[in-house]
Amino acid sequence: MNGGNPVVNWTKDYVPTYIPDGYKATDISRSKIYNEIQFKNERGEFITYTELTEGNRPALDTENASVTKTVDINGHEGTLVEKNSVVTIIWEMNSRIFMIRAQIDQDVAMKISEGVKYIN
Repeated sequence: MNGGNPVVNWTKDYVPTYIPDGYKATDISRSKIYNEIQFKNERGEFITYTELTEGNRPALDTENASVTKTVDINGHEGTLVEKNSVVTIIWEMNSRIFMIRAQIDQDVAMKISEGVKYIN
């Protein structure tokens, strides 16, 4: 599931190319407005990848967050929020909004975000 290969068989679309070992895709949704892939591991911990078309920016809950900071995702400015052991990273790239939400540490969430690539 890692090594720079897409984690789902999508073409002409953005997909994560890195997901930590032990996670499996459990739910996949595709539409004109958004794409979403949910992953879970055996402990029930989740990673959710979401891609939205421009103008559909999701709400980002920063109230009482333990961490809120600006991050760089492959040259695009993003926001990282950690709240209640869930890390959320949201950024805009090529007129799309991307979001990773996961019960993992910030470094792994950043690696997942940096691995989102357009697959021809």
